[in-house]
Amino acid sequence: MELMSDGAIAVVDAEYAVVTALHDLFDGTYLLKSGLSACFPFADREASARLLTGQATARTLIQQRDSLHLAFSSNAETKAVFSPSFQVMLVYTLEGAALRVECTVNNIGADTALPFYLGLDLHPHCPLFDWEEAADYSLQTQSDENNADTVRLFSRRTGRGMELSWKGFAFQQPKDAVTSGSACLTLDTQGIQPLAPMESWRGQLRVTLL
Repeated sequence: MELMSDGAIAVVDAEYAVVTALHDLFDGTYLLKSGLSACFPFADREASARLLTGQATARTLIQQRDSLHLAFSSNAETKAVFSPSFQVMLVYTLEGAALRVECTVNNIGADTALPFYLGLDLHPHCPLFDWEEAADYSLQTQSDENNADTVRLFSRRTGRGMELSWKGFAFQQPKDAVTSGSACLTLDTQGIQPLAPMESWRGQLRVTLL
């Protein structure tokens, strides 16, 4: 499904909860094919993919020109592997030259706590241009006056790249993410306590194209 704004275009594979492409309106392709994916409820990526996008009940709640709302819910098949009842909602919204991903985990069980892991894996296209090298890029982390955490991945030659800002997640500092040319940036919920019955957790990631 293609989303468009006045500053960017995103392609979301709703079946697998993956942003497979993120472009500006000119010549920038900001993600590799592996894109931006969600991982729930295990840290094991393959096991999570089998459960969330292979077994859970998936629904597209809203699709508009610039946004997409997806929901994944537990069922008898998921309970055979992961017993708690859950609903995961993912909202993808383009805002100018930025993509916002909102994540909500609902414990819909009446009497059972919901332990969970939720991770967002982002695979930026680095370098952006054929005439650049991965070594031209820097990764900088900072916090602003509103205590929002931010990471900037950008080229020292052109200033192009992306800025990530988030709430509710922890950024996992990668090793050699930039110089390898195959960066993977991960934000996750490590250390989050299990959700009590009928409680919710919310987090979001904003990817701004530079």
